[in-house]
Amino acid sequence: MGKIARKSLAIAIIAIFFGLASMPAIGEINHLNLESEKIGWNKNHEKVVEIEVTQYKSDGSIEVEKVKLTQSDVSKLKSELINAKTIEERLPLLKKYGIIPQEVTPEDLKKGMYAKAESMGLSKERIQKIVPQYGTKTLIPPILIAFLSRVDAVYFFGNSLRIGLSPIIDLLYFIAGWGMFGVVSTEGLLVSHSFVGMPSITWLAGFVGYSIKFPLTMHIFTGYSVMIFAVGTGIHDVSFLPQFQK
Repeated sequence: MGKIARKSLAIAIIAIFFGLASMPAIGEINHLNLESEKIGWNKNHEKVVEIEVTQYKSDGSIEVEKVKLTQSDVSKLKSELINAKTIEERLPLLKKYGIIPQEVTPEDLKKGMYAKAESMGLSKERIQKIVPQYGTKTLIPPILIAFLSRVDAVYFFGNSLRIGLSPIIDLLYFIAGWGMFGVVSTEGLLVSHSFVGMPSITWLAGFVGYSIKFPLTMHIFTGYSVMIFAVGTGIHDVSFLPQFQK
């Protein structure tokens, strides 16, 4: 299958799953789903959904908060987050709906990632020596490995799990996220990655940022990670950043 055909197929698949994720009636399929989505009602008789927000901090600590939004706001937020491509676009949306504090900035999260990298003994110089030299703008098998990168990941119909002894022991602590369908983009020191997998799984080490979990339908990671590894059945596109292109 040619490059254009593969990318067209990926776009078609993404459109289908994005449409499914935006449907406001998923929780109404049966009683089991109603319970799983933790749907309630507010005093204005509006349907309310509980969202799990996890903040991964640069000092290794983790803060989990439950945020309740109306079903209509959840549908709007999902759609807006899907259309946003980078952390610079997603953080303002999360602030708009009261998901994260107003003072959070991409620069703070990026600095936190570098602090974690130093604690793991992974400096910029060391990482640059081990970054795989894939070549310029080429499709490679769907295995993604990146270091010191911005991470924006969206998974549908999946979950996540924290694995390891303690978030303080960074080299032995990972976050795993998986789903029936996943879209991951990264931008690091030398290269950017675009990964579409169905199904797929991602491991993050030294992650500083936010995990937003919408029950059953969608799971988002946005932030910066010392290391990211993703694998699945799908398409993987790699590009050197402009200043490193030959």
